[in-house]
Amino acid sequence: MLCGSHGKDVHLSFTPSLSEEYIRGLEVQKDFLHEWGYFANDFDIRDWIVHEPLEAARKLVEAQQKFANFPDKIDA
Repeated sequence: MLCGSHGKDVHLSFTPSLSEEYIRGLEVQKDFLHEWGYFANDFDIRDWIVHEPLEAARKLVEAQQKFANFPDKIDA
C-alpha cells in the first residue's frame, strides 16, 4: 500500500519525523478510524509519542555520516 501511494523508492526519500505536521496527520488518521468504529475507546495520540528514541537515532546517523565521508586521497 505504501509503495502504491508513494512509489517504489519511498525508502530512499522517507525521513521519519515527529514534527507537528506529522503528529497532526496521525491524529487525523486516528480520529477517522475511531469515528468509523475500528476501535471503541478514544485516546490522545500524543500520550503514545516518545521523542527520545528518534532523536537518538538521528544523532547516531549523523555521527556515522561523519565517519563515512573520508576523502579518496589523503595528503601526507
